[in-house]
Amino acid sequence: MMQIKRKMINIADIMIEDNRWSDFGLQAIANKTFGIVFDALNLSSKWEISILACNDAKITELNFEYRDKALATNVLSWPTYNLKSKVIGQTPNKPELSDYEENLLGDIAISFDTCEREAIESNIDFKDHTIHLLVHGCLHLLNYDHINDADALIMEKLEARILKKMGIADPYTENKSIEQLREETETSASRIPLPENTKIEKIVADNVPVEWISRGNVDTDKIFMFIHGGGYYRGSIASTRATVARISAQANIKCLSVDYRLAPEHPFP
Repeated sequence: MMQIKRKMINIADIMIEDNRWSDFGLQAIANKTFGIVFDALNLSSKWEISILACNDAKITELNFEYRDKALATNVLSWPTYNLKSKVIGQTPNKPELSDYEENLLGDIAISFDTCEREAIESNIDFKDHTIHLLVHGCLHLLNYDHINDADALIMEKLEARILKKMGIADPYTENKSIEQLREETETSASRIPLPENTKIEKIVADNVPVEWISRGNVDTDKIFMFIHGGGYYRGSIASTRATVARISAQANIKCLSVDYRLAPEHPFP
């Protein structure tokens, strides 16, 4: 883990290596961003994060030293604690202050050059992009990751939810067609592993695709019907299959998952 000399006063303790970050007002932005992340995840406001606000030259050096990649990147993170779930596709464990001696979640390095270049190339606001990268880096400190599609889907949805609270558009859906988004959702969801011995029975009921999902010898006296909310533009019984399968496995009951119509073809209301 990279060590940054620090004297904690704010949520974000910032070491400015490139003065453009100071002129940008990174301190106030980082404090607000991390505060919203902590609030969204119901974390103590006493957690702290250390930031190295640098440029491409420095972050390239760090990327090579810690990841053996001799190139610039937007943000790097070094978490203090191992909070990873043992199961792919499940959220990391929540850190509790009472469990640890130090309240430092970890260190983040962020490059002004790459942030600025990416914002220009994507035609997005530099401040919005910086906030997104701070959220992204903070979630990495909390052991969220995108190494595999299942974990990436969890992280991206959480990022989008947090950014929405800050009035920032979902960076993973901007400038993508509905067809692309639907395909990405299906592909990512298909890689989330189902509980062992899950049985899937596909049928059509009154022209509506449905699935019976169960595991082993379930309680047949009870049935759980899973109906997704209306007004969505992507998603299907395939993309929610893993969720319903976990419900079946944990509750030991047979589940009926009903497909649903999507907007804009079927707007609601």
